[in-house]
Amino acid sequence: MIRHNPWVSNLQLGERIYIGNYTVLGQPDNPSDSNDIGVQYSYIGDDSCIGNCCTISEAVSIGQRVKIGNNVVIRSEVIIGNDCIIGHGTVFEGKASVGEDTLIHAQCHITKGAKIGSRVFIAPLFVGANDPLCMRRKFMAGQPEFVPTPYIIEDDVRIGIGVIVLPGVRIGQGAQIGAGAIVTKDVDPWTLVVGTPARFRIELEKGGPELLY
Repeated sequence: MIRHNPWVSNLQLGERIYIGNYTVLGQPDNPSDSNDIGVQYSYIGDDSCIGNCCTISEAVSIGQRVKIGNNVVIRSEVIIGNDCIIGHGTVFEGKASVGEDTLIHAQCHITKGAKIGSRVFIAPLFVGANDPLCMRRKFMAGQPEFVPTPYIIEDDVRIGIGVIVLPGVRIGQGAQIGAGAIVTKDVDPWTLVVGTPARFRIELEKGGPELLY
């Protein structure tokens, strides 16, 4: 069901879709570039639900049974797998990807090029970074072209509230990141890290309890 005539273009919809009020779908991030690239369709899979006041750009792929909250922004070339939940106010920059059955809570920032696996839990207020030089790009003459350094979050990871992940970090499968941690280097699979900067605390059993402290 599509309600209140959202602005829909360049879009392929599955069956039984719900789209909330004042949501914009299928528009380019930068309209001035769209003529050079041509039409790029976005896709929303069956039984998915998009909340109110969202902006979902062109060339986005959203799987089946995905639930997206209000005021979510998803920029071009983002891929979200089946059975994911995206909380209110979360922002995806371009070319990020999310596996299946992943929960990303409210007010998270997913940077360009980030790769997030399946069955991942990310608590509210997560922030990732992809720019190790803090470049201003077009605003400062003589700077090299900006090349993102994305982070990778593998399958089955659990991330507590308010975590910050710095550019280029890989968080291994099954790892857990304690609330408020700043992750500055790679995290081994099936380990718990805590603190600022995040440090190893204990090894975890596969399929064991979720600690996050």
